Amino acid sequence: MIFKIAFRNVMSAGLRTWLNIIVLSLTLTVIVLLQGVYNGLFTQISGNRINEELGQGQLWHNKYDPFDPLSLSEAHAAVSPAVQKAEKKREAISILMVMGSAYPKGRITPAILKGIPADQEILKLPFDKLKLDSPRGTMPAMIGRRMAKQTELSIGDILTVRWRNSLGAYNAEDLSIVHIFDSLVPTIDNGQIWLSLDDLQKMNMSPGHATIVVFAKPIEGEFGDSSFLSKTLDKLLADTYEFVKMKSSGGMVFYIMMIFLAMIAIFDTQALSIFKRRKEIGTLMALGMTNRQITATFTLEGVLHGVLAAIISAIYASPLIWYLQTYGYSFGVSSDQLGLAIGDRYYPDYTVGLVVQSVLIVMLILTVVSYLPARKITKLQPYDALRGRWS
Repeated sequence: MIFKIAFRNVMSAGLRTWLNIIVLSLTLTVIVLLQGVYNGLFTQISGNRINEELGQGQLWHNKYDPFDPLSLSEAHAAVSPAVQKAEKKREAISILMVMGSAYPKGRITPAILKGIPADQEILKLPFDKLKLDSPRGTMPAMIGRRMAKQTELSIGDILTVRWRNSLGAYNAEDLSIVHIFDSLVPTIDNGQIWLSLDDLQKMNMSPGHATIVVFAKPIEGEFGDSSFLSKTLDKLLADTYEFVKMKSSGGMVFYIMMIFLAMIAIFDTQALSIFKRRKEIGTLMALGMTNRQITATFTLEGVLHGVLAAIISAIYASPLIWYLQTYGYSFGVSSDQLGLAIGDRYYPDYTVGLVVQSVLIVMLILTVVSYLPARKITKLQPYDALRGRWS
């Protein structure tokens, strides 16, 4: 009976009801859409970095600092027998990094020389191209699309690189670009030249040495020694977590503003409705309804606004969510300009749990906001209500 009365009162309010429903519907839709954007942002960035850069965990040489290229001269050591065993099982790969300079077409540019096994299968990039033949007197090398654009190099071009090897002597070598790969992760492309691990170890006179080790599975047990530090996937993705958290915090201000406006509308509607329907409340009391039942009726009216808003949102937002997840959308600028490990099209991530959570939060707030003006009914006497007065 309570539900029937509440539903009838909501629908009889006419335009006022539908205005509240529209406001609540837009609020709920925006919350779900933005949460999906942030979820998708983290999923896409972290997924691309795992596939192309991080693997499922890494070991770092204790002197390796990704923000200090000058530290690379000392940031390498021989890997432990446990790592060598994992490499034989194709569960890990060593990567050696050497700081050097490149001379493309008579110009000079700083470059990090990176050595990786050509037959590796952990990182989803075509490093097997390093097995291709190169002109006599040169070594095969790969660069990314961004590096190729920066240096104006193309496949078949030859450039000279100079570096300081592990013994402190300077040396130079001619490299032939055998492939230009396209990566979604800028940090493995900009200013970097990839070579076969064996070639770079010979060039640097550091056989068996590595700067980092990338694993195909989460790190379990002791793989390193005092020279290497274990980096779990959570640690490696810490900057991505912080970036998405910062963006979510900024969006939270927008959520609060929209929810506040919607809640004010519901609160005012309920307060005005209770004030204008005092005689109706008195009649219900006279017919035997308790104060708590009447309070529940008015609280339910507010919640029904949210239920109807969720239904309306599902009708027009479902096709939009399906389209965004299927086809994505473009930021209007390239991913290089954004500096993020995403493609030119971005795909939000919407889940049933996300939608249900957003709806429940809005419903909970609606229940509280609807109850606040209705709680005064608990102190109302029937004869006062019938006379249109508050006790």
